Amino acid sequence: MVSMRVIRCALFTILLSPAAFGADSGKVKIPLERWELMKTQVENDTKAPRPDIPFCPIERSITGSFNKGLFSATLIAKFEVLDDSGHLRVPVLDSGASIDKVTINGRRTSLLREGSMYTLGVDSPGVYTVEVKFYWGHEQVDFARRLTFRVPQSGVTRLKIRIPEVDIEPRLSQGALIDIKSSANSTTLTGALDASGLVNLAWRRKLTHKSSEKVLLQARLNTVFTIQVDMVTGLSMFKLRIINGETDRVDLRLPEGLEVVGVDGDAVLQWYTDSTEGEKLTVLLRYLVQDQVSLAVHFQFPAEEGKPITLAMPLPGQGVAMEGSLGVQGPAGLNLELAEVKNAEQLNPKDLPVELTALTTNPLQHGFSFKQKPQIKAIAKRHAQVKITSTLIDELQASTVVIEDGTEITKMKLRVRNHTAQYLSLVLPAGAELTHSLIDGIAIRPATSKDKNELLLPLRQSERIEAGAQRSHVVRQGETLSDIANFYYSDPKQWVQILEANPNLADEFDLSSGQRLFIPARKGVKVEESSFVIELAYKNLHKNLGSLGNMGSREFTLPKIKGAFPEARKVEVMRAVWHIY
Repeated sequence: MVSMRVIRCALFTILLSPAAFGADSGKVKIPLERWELMKTQVENDTKAPRPDIPFCPIERSITGSFNKGLFSATLIAKFEVLDDSGHLRVPVLDSGASIDKVTINGRRTSLLREGSMYTLGVDSPGVYTVEVKFYWGHEQVDFARRLTFRVPQSGVTRLKIRIPEVDIEPRLSQGALIDIKSSANSTTLTGALDASGLVNLAWRRKLTHKSSEKVLLQARLNTVFTIQVDMVTGLSMFKLRIINGETDRVDLRLPEGLEVVGVDGDAVLQWYTDSTEGEKLTVLLRYLVQDQVSLAVHFQFPAEEGKPITLAMPLPGQGVAMEGSLGVQGPAGLNLELAEVKNAEQLNPKDLPVELTALTTNPLQHGFSFKQKPQIKAIAKRHAQVKITSTLIDELQASTVVIEDGTEITKMKLRVRNHTAQYLSLVLPAGAELTHSLIDGIAIRPATSKDKNELLLPLRQSERIEAGAQRSHVVRQGETLSDIANFYYSDPKQWVQILEANPNLADEFDLSSGQRLFIPARKGVKVEESSFVIELAYKNLHKNLGSLGNMGSREFTLPKIKGAFPEARKVEVMRAVWHIY
């Protein structure tokens, strides 16, 4: 192979030869510009060639430990500088790191942050070894399971990282893990990065469902007891907040004699009870929880009428700080008396927390708050049989408009439940005249008493429901399943029963005017009270009061409502709303 220098020298010789200019001998004249060009070429050929790259990595390793988001490590990089042109900056480490100590060939030095990298200054060619002690990230309370930073692109980089956790599943995106070695309380990962220089390590804990004493919990507990004659059922809602650590299981204490019948929750995988070390309920979770987990525990235990009943419930494990509330409800035929209250404070009905009252649609007869294991005993006794209320108004809605001349126009809407009463009596305010009245949207003309002071509105009476019997209903324009359930059951939430009883309905919205639906009887109900809506309107001119002035006062009253029976003339109104415009 002939070098370019030899070729250029030969060309120079040829150019200087007289034969090149057609002369046999003598002097040769060439342009000065060409002469300077030839001299420059010859001088450049005599210089040593420059290297293609200024430095070359030889080997590199990163060794460190990771704990709750903070990575403490040592980077050792060996490289050779090839360029002799003077000061050279060699990239070493991601500029997001915090530098502790830097040495080059054993001597202390420093790094300079330039753009996305820390660089090291080198003045002469040679082989260098740089050692950098650094930190990445910051320590935090919650668990962090990802480590991401960069080193300059190079060949293979060896990794050795200690993680203070066991039973983990690690993954190194840009590289490979060669060895995973676990000890009593940590795991050491050994592997290598590829040439990209990106450290992207993540891991997660395996679901082992082992009990961990390192987890610190706080518990919020709300429990509702339903006392029957021979059985007490309960529902406990746990909100467990994880202060430190994480867990994939929850252990609860159980009092003796309590039977758990079900555990619900989005994170619940399965549950079981164990009596080897005291009565205990163990709930296994579907995934690791770091913040909080909610559980609903259904339970029951036997009771005996007339004897003290200890209100026992599941409690958090030993050492778990707790606070909460409990409520007691019972059927109308039972009288509940408190026999003992310890470690708990009795609450007024208005002070019951929403989390507790939301666990039941029935009123609570007693309520308590506690911050330790409560000790409460109650005695259940049957009430003497009493006659039930014949007529009840669940809701009264009234709207009154008073115009400038003093005329009053009032509309009323009553949602009524009735057993056996034949009519409802309304006494309008003095001077008022009825304009119209309807029952379930159908116009009616009420009767009047002898003195014509009372309007007698006819009522639909309760129905006797035979076992398995069904009624039918024809859907009206704009009616919904909730409307129909409210009509027959006085509870809009019972629309699901109607949907299940009519398989021809695709969903709750599959209704059309004129459609016939079957209405099932409520389970266990032999005589079902009727439910309907009464609407009426009246006008009162208030002739003796005249028009409204700029200032003054005016008194308005709603009609008096009376029952049908002389011994039950009083009609209870559960809720009333009156708007005056």
